[in-house]
This record gives sequence, C-alpha cells and structure tokens, in this order.
Amino acid sequence: MLPSHLRFRKRSEYRHFSKHSFRKEGSFFFLHMRLIGTSHSKLGITVSKKFGNAPERNRFKRIARAAFLANYPSLPRALFHIIPKQRAKLAKMGDIAQELCHLSNATQS
Repeated sequence: MLPSHLRFRKRSEYRHFSKHSFRKEGSFFFLHMRLIGTSHSKLGITVSKKFGNAPERNRFKRIARAAFLANYPSLPRALFHIIPKQRAKLAKMGDIAQELCHLSNATQS
C-alpha cells in the first residue's frame, strides 16, 4: 500500500492539480505532472470503468503504484497523475516503470 503522504487523498486535490499541470502521452498511459519544490512526490491514479472490470482496474493500479515506489528515488520531485489507456491491460510492471521514468524525465528537459 502506498503511504498516505505519497498519494492524492481528496477530489479537490485532483481538480486543483488538473488545472495546473502539463500532460505527456505514452503508449500505456497519460501522465499529468507538475514539478514541485522539496516536498514529497505524490501519485494519483484514475481508472474509469471504460478500462475494464474491477480486477483489471485494480491490477493496473497495483502495478502503477509498484512502479512508482520502485523508481521513487530516481523520479523528479513532482505531483503525478496517471490515466491508463486500453493497451495498459497487456503491460507488465517493467513496461509501466520504464514509461513512467521516460515521461517524467522527458518533461524536465
């Protein structure tokens, strides 16, 4: 489980964040990101029912959280919001982790 200080908790956080972030598109998901100062990075994941049934949605969220935690030290200090594409159903944890690192580092340059 992702600690509460590393995740979005309220709808208001998602809404405020979506207005003040930029979006990158990968092959498995969309990444909304906003660089922040020295505080902890945070992760938010939104998976709609269009993505699939509950086990498919939960699998993606579990993989995305694991990828975030595995790469946490190398990621920039930012707020991250992930929205999956249909292709993400076939993705492995390594694919998600690689894309997360690639998109987050591409936004810094």
